[in-house]
Amino acid sequence: MARSASRRAWASVQRTGSCSTGAVSRAVLGETLDTLRSLGEEVSHEALLGYAALAERTAVLDLDQLDPHADPVDQAESALLRTVLLEPALLALRRLAQEHESARRNT
Repeated sequence: MARSASRRAWASVQRTGSCSTGAVSRAVLGETLDTLRSLGEEVSHEALLGYAALAERTAVLDLDQLDPHADPVDQAESALLRTVLLEPALLALRRLAQEHESARRNT
């Protein structure tokens, strides 16, 4: 992974919130940005911040669904299940929204 993309990605994420420096997702983000750049599809800093803001809103919505009175272990289990099982549905929603927006722009 190129260090420059990883550093830029991490700097962008730090501006929108916090996560551990050892987070696996941090490495995935850097690797993905490096791959996109190697294919000539660089993501701008502004776009990355927009995606980070949307991800933060999604995280808030995810955690707002948890029972605040539940045992912390039960909350963690529920959060994990929702994250894993909702991921394909969220991807499908994004694709449907892109299809809708593409049709809107081309009519």
